[in-house]
Amino acid sequence: MLQKLKNTPKHTESQQKMQEAGERFCKEKRKLASLYFKDSRKQKNDSKKISLLKRASVELDSCLTYFPDLEISVKVKKNQNLIAKRLEELKQVK
Repeated sequence: MLQKLKNTPKHTESQQKMQEAGERFCKEKRKLASLYFKDSRKQKNDSKKISLLKRASVELDSCLTYFPDLEISVKVKKNQNLIAKRLEELKQVK
């Protein structure tokens, strides 16, 4: 029965719309994260840099939390790894 429901046009259409919404959501979150990352690079104060990088990480986390299976998640994880690496570098400087 469940398999029969999954094959209906309405289900396919709703899955597609959900995926499109997820892609838009994650693109917006990546855009915000990139702005926070960019702003962190401009800061002289390490604590401000760390704060901005953490905000960027939170934005990316929200994408992975709600839409972990999208293709864009691979890019999000790469971005998140870059931010984590940068945070680690800043923590070692202190």
